[in-house]
Amino acid sequence: MILTQPMELSTACLLRVTFLLGSVISIFLSPQELAYKQWMSAPLKQKLGERPSPPGPGATPASGSASGPASGNVGPKVKKGAEKQFHKQIVTACNKHGVDPALVKAVIYAESGYDPRAVSAKGAIGLMQLMPNVIDALGVKDAFNPVYNIDGGVRYLSELIGYFDGDIYRGVAAYNAGIGRVEQAGPFPRATLDFVRRVMTYYEYFLAASGGVASRALS
Repeated sequence: MILTQPMELSTACLLRVTFLLGSVISIFLSPQELAYKQWMSAPLKQKLGERPSPPGPGATPASGSASGPASGNVGPKVKKGAEKQFHKQIVTACNKHGVDPALVKAVIYAESGYDPRAVSAKGAIGLMQLMPNVIDALGVKDAFNPVYNIDGGVRYLSELIGYFDGDIYRGVAAYNAGIGRVEQAGPFPRATLDFVRRVMTYYEYFLAASGGVASRALS
C-alpha cells in the first residue's frame, strides 16, 4: 500500500500533464492541421470511410485523371522549373479562393505532373485536369491557359472543400471522383483512394518545402 499510492498519484499527474499539453498544442495548431496529422497517422482503411470490401469491377473515378505521376519522392520528379514557373499563378488563385498553395501544388502534380497541355483519356484538360462539365460550369475561358486553368481548378477545389465543411480529404476525393461518389454508400474506388494518398504525400512535401505550416485559410 505504501508503494502503490505514490504510483497512483504520479499516474494521475501524468494524465493531467498530458491533457494540458494536448490543450496547449490544440491552441497553436489549426483544426485543419490537426486533421491533417490524424490523416497521415491513420491506417488507409480508416480514411475516407473506406469499407473493408474491395470496389467492384471497372470502378473508375467520375472526373479528373485516374492516374498521376508515380508516388514516392515528388521533389526530383517535378519537371525542372515547373513549380517555380507557375508559383505566382497558384498563389494568386489560392489567395483569391482560400486554399493552401501547397495543397494545390500537390493536386497539380498528381493530376498532370505540371504539364499544361495534358489531356486525359476521359477528356480532362490542363494543369489541374478540368473536366468539360467543370469547365462549362465555371466558365473557364481557355482550359489550356495556365492562368485560367489554375484559377478554375482552385475555385472548384475550394467549393468542394467548403461543401464538405472544410474536410480537405473528402474535398480532394470529390475532385477526383465527384461529390456523388464520395457521398455514396459503399467502398471508394481504389483509384480514388490512391489519388488522395498521392495528393496527401505530395502535400506533405510541398508543405515542408514552404516551411511546413498549413495555410490558415483552410482552418
